[in-house]
Amino acid sequence: MPGELVSPETTLAIIAGASRFPKSPNLASGAPFRDSANDFSGYLTSEEGFALPEANLLNLFDCEKGPADVIEQIEQFLETRQAQLEGTGGARDMIFYYVGHGGFASDQSYFLALHGTKEGTEGPTSLRVVDLASVIKRHAGTMRRFLILDCCFAAKAYQEFQSGPLAAARVQTLEALPSVGTTLLCSSGSRMVSLAPQAAKHTMFSGALLKLLLEGIPTVNRPLSMAMLGEQVRLRIRKEYPEEAVRPEVLSPDQREDDLKDVPLFPNAAVRRRNFDCIITINDEENLAIEYLGHTGKHERLAGALGQDPFATLAVQRLNEWVNIGVKLQQEKAWKGNPCSPDDLKIIGVNLFRILFCDPRIRQVFEDLFERFTVKYQAEKAANGASDLKMRLRLTFHRHADEISRLPWEFLYVPGPADAKHGFFFAGERTELILTRYVVPSMTIGDPKPEPLRILVAIYTPTGERGITETEEKALITRLKTLTPHVVVIRDESWQKLSAKLATEKPHIFHFVGYGRFDERGKSGGIALVRTPEDEDGLYDPSEGQKPVLPLVGADLLSLFDYEPKPRLMFLHACQTSSANSAEAFRSQEAFKSCAHDLVFEKIPAVIAMQYSMSNNELVEFAMSMYGELAKGRGLDEAVKAGRLKLGSFFLPKWGHPRFGTPLVFLRNDDPLVLPPPEEHGAGETQKGEGRADLTTGSVAALPSRGRAGEASAPAPPASEEPAKQKSPLIG
Repeated sequence: MPGELVSPETTLAIIAGASRFPKSPNLASGAPFRDSANDFSGYLTSEEGFALPEANLLNLFDCEKGPADVIEQIEQFLETRQAQLEGTGGARDMIFYYVGHGGFASDQSYFLALHGTKEGTEGPTSLRVVDLASVIKRHAGTMRRFLILDCCFAAKAYQEFQSGPLAAARVQTLEALPSVGTTLLCSSGSRMVSLAPQAAKHTMFSGALLKLLLEGIPTVNRPLSMAMLGEQVRLRIRKEYPEEAVRPEVLSPDQREDDLKDVPLFPNAAVRRRNFDCIITINDEENLAIEYLGHTGKHERLAGALGQDPFATLAVQRLNEWVNIGVKLQQEKAWKGNPCSPDDLKIIGVNLFRILFCDPRIRQVFEDLFERFTVKYQAEKAANGASDLKMRLRLTFHRHADEISRLPWEFLYVPGPADAKHGFFFAGERTELILTRYVVPSMTIGDPKPEPLRILVAIYTPTGERGITETEEKALITRLKTLTPHVVVIRDESWQKLSAKLATEKPHIFHFVGYGRFDERGKSGGIALVRTPEDEDGLYDPSEGQKPVLPLVGADLLSLFDYEPKPRLMFLHACQTSSANSAEAFRSQEAFKSCAHDLVFEKIPAVIAMQYSMSNNELVEFAMSMYGELAKGRGLDEAVKAGRLKLGSFFLPKWGHPRFGTPLVFLRNDDPLVLPPPEEHGAGETQKGEGRADLTTGSVAALPSRGRAGEASAPAPPASEEPAKQKSPLIG
């Protein structure tokens, strides 16, 4: 269950807290509390938000009942609703949201304030965390639990507890909750009080959280996890309030349980515009299925058949080989003619289209989806002069479809309605169309962090090979360092040193420059290292300067990556061979392709090789365009598209050469490798050396009201705050 996506139909949500505390005059009250709960509730149940069924929500905000009745209502809700959902898969997840105040009772137990919380007897009149945890353990013990606690230790009476009790609150809460399957998003750090900006409807934390939930993160291609929300809220607050920034944090009771904080939880509003994504899953050599959003916006799936036209498959395979030979001959300048024409590529592409869309029902779905996309895209361009709308065609291959997955799908050609010759390459020059190749199952990885790319470049030149020249190497490294300062280069090192360097540097990208090799049986492809004095076989002769080939294939190749986190991307940069035998050059290229295929199925989320020969200059141009987009926080699919556009338009003849489809990309995950580092500000966001965020210090949490025009005034600051400073008042 940890890896399963969160579904609104199997999620239960509880909202608690209060906007007024009539029996506790030292607790700040105000509309921000009420608006927070109302807006979060609206977000959860809105079709544009989380789309939670109304029956799956228990809203106890501003409930005037005592803590015992509140606990009983939570207990009844969890018990009853789980029983009702049992026949449809059951309830798998729980979201608990609290907004208000947190504090300590006379016995130092941590509590969440309710409407009836009474000053002096806070313990028995508030919702004690230990009691909340107890009911969760009993009635949601098998569910994944996501808690958002937006409360602060703000009452004037508790101001002397600015250190010890704050840490104690964290400990009490974490120890009380189930240790496995629980994660919490808390609103500020243990040494920072939470603030409400003057005249703002929401506090710092609430405003940032709401904007993220309602706007999403454009650079992330999947739903938002608790870990990503916590990090992005922090960055947004830091940018908007550099002098007063507070630090939210995600906490887990069991630090060994790291999966839950990375589970995609809330829909990413920024990718809702990706409603023209089309996923075609090829299950084996005969069957496929297409998944898409229909006219009503609902997810639909249709099973169909893959084309079984032997002539079409043969035409693709033989022409593909012919184009490869032609490209190689052209690069060697051994042939003065045109090795391949655009018509050759179109014949490959049209036959690929016939194989993929043989089933008329599947073809009709694709054509209807493309027509809807085209109409909306052109309308946006006409209205705004441009459109960032994209249509993505994702080809997903299971292991049983291994042979069909090896066809050159990058040249898929969509024929025109009247004339097949006047269509377009889906992965070609049209920037609004993106084609990507995936393998199943997908790979879950941690959320990208705001940091520079880390790239490890490994250069290997076995004896007898041309390799990359010193000038080419210098140009590559110099250009990489314009993108990131974290570029590490190793040359002709032993297998042991390469393995150790990878484990130490933990690069996002492993850029291998060299040659591919097969094993002795000619079946398993890998990379060509060299034997050095450190190698056990002792075949290296330093007096001769020999560097015999050491093929690293199979289990030995996979063992290079026996550490975490592994590279997110491996780029196989094929050097031109010095061999006069072109067959050897093709074997090196085929070994890289085989290696890429095996690595992505076993270890690495994304691997890129070349299905045709490319010059070093072309490889560098593609890599730099792609890496540049990755450094900006783009997903791999968009970054690869940028590289294809560079290849297709930079070199002549534009889009008449197979360069744009040469990069062979295997993906199991297309999320960004990193997020852009935050802008630095003169003022610090927190005290230097501040520790982890605390549950008791949090601003009023909220999500923006839908359709509310009025702005709520911020709560008045406690008496201890100096009004003359004109800073944001404390919430608690």
